Amino acid sequence: MTSLYVDGGCQVYFECCPAWDGAGDQFDIASLADLALLPCLTRIAGVRNCGIFPPHLADALAARGIATG
Repeated sequence: MTSLYVDGGCQVYFECCPAWDGAGDQFDIASLADLALLPCLTRIAGVRNCGIFPPHLADALAARGIATG
């Protein structure tokens, strides 16, 4: 996998947490500690509008050569 698409409307969120109403913080990204588990990742799309991705993490991703959008 080289890219991820982050969108709170994706079915996977409701499979993981069926009662999620989109307003909770269950899926907020707080750390990039596990990023090493995705060594081929080159792009994460949807982070600017998803509401679960803190803007300061985009700089850390850019430093690792991962584009955001």
